[in-house]
Amino acid sequence: MAKTFKFSLVAITALSTLSGALSSVSAASLQEAIEDVQISNLTIMRYTSKTGLGDAASTASGSRFKLVSYLNLLTQSYGGFQGGLGFYYNQGSSMPFAKGSNSAHNDLLGNGGSHLGGEGVIANLNVFGISEAFLSAKTEDSKYTTKMGITYIRTPFTDPGADRGVGLVVQRKAGSTTLVGAMYDSWIALDVSFMYGLAKDKKANGDKSKLSTITDAQMSFKNNLYYVGLEKTAPEDGGFDLKLYVWGIKRIVDASAYLELGYNIGDFRLGTQVAYTYFGTLNGSPFASNYDSVPNMRGNALRNMYEPRSKAVDKSDRINPEKLLAGDAGLYNVQASYKASSFNFKTGFTGSFGQSYGALIDNQGQFNLGGVVWHNMLIYGGNGASMFGTGGVKNTNIMVGYAKFVVSPTKKINVGFDVAYVSGNNNLSGDDNNFTKKTQNNNNTQFVEFTPSLTYKLNERFTFTGWYGQTVGDMKLSIARAELKFVF
Repeated sequence: MAKTFKFSLVAITALSTLSGALSSVSAASLQEAIEDVQISNLTIMRYTSKTGLGDAASTASGSRFKLVSYLNLLTQSYGGFQGGLGFYYNQGSSMPFAKGSNSAHNDLLGNGGSHLGGEGVIANLNVFGISEAFLSAKTEDSKYTTKMGITYIRTPFTDPGADRGVGLVVQRKAGSTTLVGAMYDSWIALDVSFMYGLAKDKKANGDKSKLSTITDAQMSFKNNLYYVGLEKTAPEDGGFDLKLYVWGIKRIVDASAYLELGYNIGDFRLGTQVAYTYFGTLNGSPFASNYDSVPNMRGNALRNMYEPRSKAVDKSDRINPEKLLAGDAGLYNVQASYKASSFNFKTGFTGSFGQSYGALIDNQGQFNLGGVVWHNMLIYGGNGASMFGTGGVKNTNIMVGYAKFVVSPTKKINVGFDVAYVSGNNNLSGDDNNFTKKTQNNNNTQFVEFTPSLTYKLNERFTFTGWYGQTVGDMKLSIARAELKFVF
């Protein structure tokens, strides 16, 4: 026993000596590797209160807390190669859910045990995960950049801070012009993830307390997404700026294009945007059952988004599913803006053409929709310009006239005011108590939105934003939000 112990002690001593030597080398290599790592962070703490018609217990009224934080790491360049890794923490919600699940009291979630099980989206939201994981290569002159892995989908028709995919992105810069191309083998949009989870609710009696499971809300598209884009900034002394993207989704979108063209004279800019999407394969498809006949669509996020439901259910915080998908969607905008050091102003008009107005993946992207409340009133992006939302239904259209004023009395304070008039056969969705009976019958929602806002920059790291939005007309609700943002 003693001999064995002695031998073991010698062996352990030898291994410890070797391990110590290796550790010294590893420590030096590790220190060298992380010495020039770039670290950035964005943290947002948000409180939102929403009030509709009727008693709070029977509407989508309520309040929610949200805490979201992004931590991004980027290594130093090794012969033009870099690695990137991003983490996110996401808790709570930016908007109350529908009936029976709208209280901010559950957003703290105790000691975190709530995330170990339970039923429904509320109990199983993605709290912590990987936002990006990629390798990139850049030429010595920095003209060409290639990025491969999990990345954000940064386009005018997606949400660049939330929509992600697994694929390859190639970019070339030459002066003020940027060319970019990408192909994603698998991808998901945050709005789609929420919409899919909510549409999977099988209860036809109006009880919205039980939503879909986490496996439903976490599904991603296996239909390839691809695009090519051209961007050109305006010269410093004025002139034209341009964004042009052509994109598609295998077996969902046959072809789509986004064009933004602006002319700049000093502090004044006149611009126009046009987006058009042709759905092809899914042209006029009704309900979920039709998606099963489309190759590679079975088990996909889209197929349950328009699932048939009982006619006894009125407007709710879901898409109205008992309608056909549009064959195409068109959206256009004309906007004039003036930006000075202490005063900003913009006014414009957004309209649609084709069978619907859901021409984007995100409900807004970089498109000028006008207003704040009407396309942010739901926990997901059901209202707005998303092809997966209310605007993706056949025979819908929208008209929005809007203006925005911003005054900066000091360098730290901005006071703003948004006003928007929304009309058309827009099929906007929300809790039934937020709409007049006339609107519930014909889906032609007409209303005016007024939203004053305040932004106060405490310092270079912290910024406070608050706004209060009120709608008057066929849609009647108010939303108040207070937000603190930290960046480094």
